[in-house]
Amino acid sequence: MFRQEAAAMRADVVAANQRAVEADQRTKQLAALENQSGDASCSVIQHCNTPQHPHYDVALDDQSEDDLP
Repeated sequence: MFRQEAAAMRADVVAANQRAVEADQRTKQLAALENQSGDASCSVIQHCNTPQHPHYDVALDDQSEDDLP
């Protein structure tokens, strides 16, 4: 019985390690995409449409996206 439990635990560890490797790969992919963006101040976490953002345009603030050229 203990051998079956040990085998099940080893299988769980292998599966957990695989999920960790996949999560690490996704993190690296997101970091690479973030580094490729034209403006490093924009990130997945930080929003780029706030008045504090250097490319924020107050003149466009009240316009609908449908009104933009």
